[in-house]
Amino acid sequence: MNSIQLQTGPAIGNPSGLAVSVYTHSSVDSRFPGTWLGSLTGPDPTAGGIFSYHSSDILLSPRTGYFLVLSATTPTADGAFAWSLTKSFGYDSSDGWGRAIFRYSSADGLSWDRNLAESVQFGVNATAVPEPSSWLLVALGLAGWRFRMAAFCACSRSFAALRS
Repeated sequence: MNSIQLQTGPAIGNPSGLAVSVYTHSSVDSRFPGTWLGSLTGPDPTAGGIFSYHSSDILLSPRTGYFLVLSATTPTADGAFAWSLTKSFGYDSSDGWGRAIFRYSSADGLSWDRNLAESVQFGVNATAVPEPSSWLLVALGLAGWRFRMAAFCACSRSFAALRS
C-alpha cells in the first residue's frame, strides 16, 4: 500500500496528533481490529478537505479484510477530527477490492459502536506486487532438484570411498 486519502470535515474544538493505522481483523472477533500492520504519516486535517497519508512497509493480501483506524492524541472533550461521511455505498475497484457496509467508532478504543447509516470517505493507492511467472517457478524447482541430486551423488561417492 502506497497511500490513503481521507476526506474530512472541519475539526471540532482543538484536536491534534491524528494517527492513521492499518489493522487485520481480530482473531477473536472479526468485527474488531486485531493485529497492527503499520502506521501512515500525514497532516492533522483541522481545516477539512482531502488529505494524503503515506505508508512504506504495509503489505495487503487479496481477499483479506483490514481495518483503517484513526485516532487522536487529544481527549474527545478537547476536540475531534471529523471524517467526512456519505450515504453512498459506491466504490470503484478494478482489482476486486470491496468494502464493509459498517463503520465502527469508539471514544476509548475498548467499546465500539457499529453504524450502518453512513460510510466514511477514503481512497487507497496501492501498487500490485507481481506474481512470479510459471517459468521462474519451474526453473527454481529444477535447480533445487539438481542441487539435491548433486549433493546425494557426492555423499554416495564419499560413502563408497570410506568403505573401500
